[in-house]
Amino acid sequence: MSELQQWLRMAVGIILMTAIFDLLLPANDNKKLAKLVMGLVIMMVLLEPILAVVYSGWRADWFSLGNPALPPSVNLADASSRIHSAGMQPVMQLVTENAAHQLEALLISSPAIADARLTITMSEDGSITAVEVRVIPTNAAEQLSQKDLQELELLVKDLVSRYLQIAQANIYVEIG
Repeated sequence: MSELQQWLRMAVGIILMTAIFDLLLPANDNKKLAKLVMGLVIMMVLLEPILAVVYSGWRADWFSLGNPALPPSVNLADASSRIHSAGMQPVMQLVTENAAHQLEALLISSPAIADARLTITMSEDGSITAVEVRVIPTNAAEQLSQKDLQELELLVKDLVSRYLQIAQANIYVEIG
């Protein structure tokens, strides 16, 4: 029973500390992030006995509340990697969509381009692997000379490579 009391004291202490910390923070955008982190810490403290029960195999000594012994089949590095990937996927999707919209607006601001559509492909580590750009010139593509088409392609590749800081070899441009 003393382990339960110890856990309860720890939980109450952390909740009180986070409440005091919350009162001391100035009201700005960083406070929201700090509240998120404090909430995660509180959740971990409250989940500790449940994790002890789960990892003990539902044995009767589940009130041990210490660090539960993990079964040998649990690979924490692999599990954390999967959690990190799952958490980063929506963020990376949002970043690529925002970058694509900004680049489309930048390309359309050129007098030679009537419309542009971008697709950005990212690897799991967050680096950009390829960018596909479809450009519709102001004049019909059939009316442009081969030299004008090449200059337009170079302009698009230059803008995209400078904006995303990637090599021009990773940028594929389709005009028409």
